[in-house]
Amino acid sequence: MVRLSPRFEAEYEAWIAGAIREYAEEKVRAGNWPADDALRRAEEEFHQLLPNGLATPGDHLLSIEDAEGGAKIGILWLEIQEAERGRPFIYDFRTHEPLRRRGYGLQALRVLDEMARGLVMREIGLHVFGHNLAARALYEKAGYHVTNVTMARRLD
Repeated sequence: MVRLSPRFEAEYEAWIAGAIREYAEEKVRAGNWPADDALRRAEEEFHQLLPNGLATPGDHLLSIEDAEGGAKIGILWLEIQEAERGRPFIYDFRTHEPLRRRGYGLQALRVLDEMARGLVMREIGLHVFGHNLAARALYEKAGYHVTNVTMARRLD
């Protein structure tokens, strides 16, 4: 079993650097941004979303941990804004690479469901890149459904 822990300070700097880089790469892969400008744009988006880092109001950066031993399994970045009280939004969710496909991600999403219900939340939103089939499969298994689809056709 897993738990979600607010103890994220030690991981923050390494996480944000990697998350910005990976987000830029995903935006390029999806065809949303040109490669030569992607890192700058990703940095700007993260700065807008987390202007005060861990102290940004409404944002919760959580460690996914083994409930018994406390080993770090992954991270979850959840935003809960008062104006959107009924719908928190997952900005980043990942299990560490060597621990993937062991059920930890699904367990973490189930724990998040219980937390959200306890806060009288109606639903949880998230974005997933269309090419990330593994993440899409996990979210569908956890009960998430598609709310929007954006499509493109490459002409080159």
